[in-house]
Amino acid sequence: METGSPAANRFLTHSAIYSSELNEGVIKVRKGNSTLTDAKSSTWGIGIIGTGAVGCALAKGLTQAGHTLTALVDKKPAVARELAAELKLDHYAPTLDQIGPDTQILIVSVPDSQIPI
Repeated sequence: METGSPAANRFLTHSAIYSSELNEGVIKVRKGNSTLTDAKSSTWGIGIIGTGAVGCALAKGLTQAGHTLTALVDKKPAVARELAAELKLDHYAPTLDQIGPDTQILIVSVPDSQIPI
């Protein structure tokens, strides 16, 4: 992820400020100690970066539970495209730059070695 890209900036900003907790299908988003939002996670757009074994399992489990996937990104676009077809997703963002405002939760499911720090 390029540090200067809008997707990278949005992700870094949100991850540095907010924390979230998923418990029995309810996501609680917090800023510091105060809860900002309590909502059923199925109303939130969820994106997954990395569609290997773990990312694929997450995508399948989340869709089976009724959640909305809005982004599936992989360094091999064909892999993400095949998974999107298997899950019958009408629309998904296949690249980091195409992740839009409909994605409120972004799960990074890649090896540690792929995350530049």
